[in-house]
Order: sequence, then structure tokens, then C-alpha cells
Amino acid sequence: MHISLDKTGKESLTVQIAQAVIERISSGMYEAGELLPSVRKLAKEIGVSVLTVIRAYKIVEEKGYAVTLHGKGTYVRRLEKAAPPAASHDYEWQESYYDYVGRSIFGQQTPRGSRLLFPFHSATLSKEEHLPFEALQKATALAARDPHTFAEYSSPLGDLPLREHLTHAFQQRGIRVTESELMVTTGCQQGIDLVARTFAGPGDIVMVESPTYPAALDAFRSRGATILPIPCDSSGIRIDLLTRMFDQRPPKLIYVIPTGQNPTGKIMSEQTRRSLLALAESFHCLIVEDDPWSELHYTATIPPSICSMDQNGHVIYLKGYSKVIAPGLRIGCLVARGSVFLRLANVKAIADLATPLFNQRSFYHLLQTVSDERYFESVRAKMKRKKERVDKLLRQHGGASLTWEAPQAGPNFWLQTSANTEALSLLAKPHGLSFLPGAACFTDLSGGGHIRIGFGSVPDDKLEEGIALLCRLIEKQGKELYEPDVLS
Repeated sequence: MHISLDKTGKESLTVQIAQAVIERISSGMYEAGELLPSVRKLAKEIGVSVLTVIRAYKIVEEKGYAVTLHGKGTYVRRLEKAAPPAASHDYEWQESYYDYVGRSIFGQQTPRGSRLLFPFHSATLSKEEHLPFEALQKATALAARDPHTFAEYSSPLGDLPLREHLTHAFQQRGIRVTESELMVTTGCQQGIDLVARTFAGPGDIVMVESPTYPAALDAFRSRGATILPIPCDSSGIRIDLLTRMFDQRPPKLIYVIPTGQNPTGKIMSEQTRRSLLALAESFHCLIVEDDPWSELHYTATIPPSICSMDQNGHVIYLKGYSKVIAPGLRIGCLVARGSVFLRLANVKAIADLATPLFNQRSFYHLLQTVSDERYFESVRAKMKRKKERVDKLLRQHGGASLTWEAPQAGPNFWLQTSANTEALSLLAKPHGLSFLPGAACFTDLSGGGHIRIGFGSVPDDKLEEGIALLCRLIEKQGKELYEPDVLS
């Protein structure tokens, strides 16, 4: 088991090891009933004392993720009944094979390809009600007429006509950019991964909003970065705490989602955006501004992007289009300036050579009909009505133990409950209902009393049934402590 340790960090080595083990268990890398590495073996592999590992395993056990059997070792604790683990198998040699995986939680928490009745885990829009399928079919047909679309790679930066179109759209929004400062990515997630690969390394400080998008946490943690969570208030990330942390431990990167913050749905104020940029300029660090939802806001206006305020290349801007137009095409883009852009472009070429040309050209043709403000006004109006309906349904069916704030942008409600959300997830699964457990949105997996539900992906005719079912399950689970079975 490879664990990156920050020996100069604020957290003790014991806590860092315990957290790494818990993350691997939560992500499914270690299955229920599986024997964890012996304390001597793990101590030798990561260069710490046996006593340090013993203390770390004790924390893992106290948090309910493992059980130690005298004379046998420490095992992953069961969350449900299962057959005893096999004593050995043909792949046993792989357990000692060195890896760099780190945290990998988000993919384990989000079902893919399954036909769920109530897919509240998904932060997308309902394909039946919102996405422009007729326009998408025409766009893909146009792209398919040109045989070069299938026979060639695009530039690693992306197909030039698409980049020119996106550049013009950004300029209209006040973002100063040229096509040579913009690259097409496979969604925002590739942009996050490119930033992590390029600028985050062992011990580098990455500051994030808390809670935040779990797949971003996975990307930065996989590089060995030290992630420092900064709480938020109604204006966004706490600038007072951020300033204090800058003085103590200046970051390499700051990752934020200013509009439609994931998972809370909040909008960062303009003053906070300007203060954040001023801090980055003072300490010469980079802001990673993730923007998947600025088209889907429920307020009259939204503040300008941080990127539009940036004059000296301190912002890497990630724009996603998958969520609001065509999830299957997986198109996004990255904007940066100076040598920061050139370094990111080099890593993009290594990562995939180029985003698929057919997807890019299909998206280019699609933008000719659906990128205008009329399309987004229509989607906003539908989603605003849907948001208000969900808010009403939660008040109607939710008990006193359930609290929330309606989102200001994006498709997510962030709920707080006294229920055990891990147990609730298991309870919901047989009913075809899914959600994102809140623990995944925190660096230390501490948000067990929260869940994120994406209302955009559930059709209107299923909303009341789904919300009512979720509230009944929360009430049923209630305040009971979920005690998993252990190895017998």
C-alpha cells in the first residue's frame, strides 16, 4: 500500500495513515472481510515505526471501518452480510505491487449505466425534459458527413473552429482570451486532472472550499498534494480564514466553484471573488475556477467570473458544457495564460493526444443552434420551477430532522439529516433510489450527516414519488446507529 506522507504537515503521521486507509476502504479498494497489510509490512513500506501504524489502525477500527482479531490481523469491517473471504487467490501477489492511486472515492459513489427509478446521485439534466435531442441528432449527422471527422486527430488543443467559437463566446462575457489560450478538454474533469498532473505534487498545498466536488479531491489527492479545507459562508469561501491560512501555509493552488457550488448550490459574491484574486496575486499562486453551471442560475444576475477580473495569469478557468447541453459528448474547455497554458498543453498532449474529433465537431454544429441565450433562458425557467417544486416537496414530506437551503444555481440540493447516510444508501438501493453521500465531499470524509440530491436528472413525473420515498427512508433510518456486522 503506497501512502504519501507529509512529515512537515499539520496532521500527525498517525492521522494521515488512518485517513489514507479509510479512504481506500470507502472507495472499494479493500473489500469487506479483506485482511489489511500487517503493521510490520505497512510500517516498512512507508517508512514509519510499527507503533505509528498500530495507532493508525486503532483509529480506523474506532471509526468502524475495521476490526482486529487477536493473532489473525486487522480486517475490513462488513457493512452487510457476505461470504467469508477466500484464504488465497491467483492475484495475491498484486497486494504488494506499488501504486500511486491515492484517494478514489467519487467513482465508487456514483452508479454508471444503471437504470435507476430515482437517480438523485446525478448532477445532470433530465434527458427527456431538458436536453436538445433533435438538435443533437442533426449536429451529429452533419459531423458524420465529413469522413475526415473519423480519419484524423484534431490538434491537442482542440479543433480550431470550435475553439474560435468558444473564444468569441467568452469575449462576449468579458473574459479576455484568444484561441491560443483555450484548449478543448473531455469535460471539466479532464481539466481538473490536467491541473493536478501539472502543478500538484507531494506536499504541495491545495486549498478547497469545504464541502466541495469529490472528484476534484480525488484528483489532487492522487498526486500526493496536501488538501486544506476552508469553510464557506453565505458569500462563499471564508476570506478571513483563507487569509490566515495563506500566512501560515501559502498554497500552490486554490480550487473553487463560484457559481452553483458543488454540492451546496451557492453563488460566491463578487466581493469574495475579488478578494480571492487579490490574495492569489499577493502570494503568486493559481486559482482553479471550475464553472459547470453559470448558465443555470436562479437569481436575476450572477457576478462576473474570476477569470474575467484576472489581468496577470493567476486563474485557470474550466468551463463545462456536458451538464447543460450534451453529457454524452463530454466537451469542456480550459482557459489559461502565459507559460501556465503552455505547460498544461504539454500535459494534455501526453494525456490523450486529442479530444475525439467527432465529438468536437458534433458539439460545434450543436452550438450553432442551442448556445444562444434563448436556449439557456428556457432551461433556466424549467429548472427554476423544478427547484421550487422540490423545495415544496421536501417541506411537505421531510421531517424535523431534515434541513436544507434551496440552491442559487445548479441542479443540487444539499440536505442535512441526523440519519446515518451510509446505512440510508444501502436502504435506498433496493428501491432504485440513489444519492451522493455527503462524506465524499469532505477531505476527511466527515460529512456523514449530509447527502446531495440532484433534482435535474429525475423526470418531473417521478419527482414527488422519489422525494416522498427518500423522506420515508430517512425517517425509517432515523437516529438509529448503524452497527455493521463484523467477522465471526
